[in-house]
Amino acid sequence: MNIEPLLAAAAALQSQLPPILEQLKDTSIPLDERWDAYTQLVEANILVSDQSYGDGNPGGAFDSNRVSLYDDFNIDRGQSMTFPAMWEAMNEEFFEGGDAYDAEGAKDKWREAVLASGYSSFTYDW
Repeated sequence: MNIEPLLAAAAALQSQLPPILEQLKDTSIPLDERWDAYTQLVEANILVSDQSYGDGNPGGAFDSNRVSLYDDFNIDRGQSMTFPAMWEAMNEEFFEGGDAYDAEGAKDKWREAVLASGYSSFTYDW
């Protein structure tokens, strides 16, 4: 079995990921551009770092007293969700309705906090 090319490709991916993660935090690059790159990395399973104690709200960008992962997103304890999937759900459920996520630029603050975290997903642990 010849697995060396796959191991070399995996090593190359891992060596290139840290500089890209730093670029995702660089606020001189437009947020939408960084978010698109981040989403592609997560969806391609290149960035696969799970926040095992998460609540989907890095940096406290939205009012967690008004939003419930269980009630608003149907996420049970122990269930994992990628941040791009949560972004999509938030856009469908909350941003369009102007609810808690939309206050004072919360959606941009949330995306910035996700990009700064380096995580691709979270496992809901309440």
